[in-house]
This record gives sequence, structure tokens and C-alpha cells, in this order.
Amino acid sequence: MHVKDIKITKLAALLFMDKKIIVGIVTERDIIERAILADRDPKTTLVRDIMSANIKTVHALAPVEKAAEIMGENNIKKLPVILNNEMVGIITVTDISRAIPAFSEAIDDLIQFYAESRKEH
Repeated sequence: MHVKDIKITKLAALLFMDKKIIVGIVTERDIIERAILADRDPKTTLVRDIMSANIKTVHALAPVEKAAEIMGENNIKKLPVILNNEMVGIITVTDISRAIPAFSEAIDDLIQFYAESRKEH
């Protein structure tokens, strides 16, 4: 597959797999930085030449904080999610930012519930 064959329409990432093992990922950022800005010819540039290898993953049952930690430590915005040695999805920075208000609200509710239950005793 060549870069010219990739049409991006709200595409977060392309994952490349060898059997069930993720061997690479190409994001919009990879295409922009490693192809367009590097002035590579899209007719001859191979996907493997611009993809990121050594992919970081997170287990599906890990806390959201673990995904955020992995993403922060590795400066990545998209993280494949694994369950039973198979990819089941991708979590993004946007997903995490949307979840944070819900977590904050749930914690506030728990604190209020705890405070009210303490008043009753």
C-alpha cells in the first residue's frame, strides 16, 4: 500500500497487523510529518516507511488513568486496547477528556453521599 492510496475522512489511525499482532500504526500526524512535510512522493512512499512501530497498548480492563499515563509517557494520542491478546478498540485523548467530567461528577456524588451519611450517624 502506498501513501497515495490512503484517503483520510475522519480517520483516527490505521493499524497494521501480522496475524493478530499489531506491527504498526499510521496516524494523521505520521502522514503529515513523515510524508507531506518530509516532501516524500506519495506515489512511491510505502506505508511501512512512515508508520510508527513498537506500538504501546493498554489492557481493556485497565483503569482509564493507566491509558492516560501510557499516552503521556509516550507522547501519543491514540492507544490500541487489548483483551485476550486481541485488539478490541482504540482509546484516544479525546475519549479520555470526555470521560474526565463524568469521573469528576461521580466522585462529587460519592463525597456528597458520604458526607450526608456521616450526618445521619
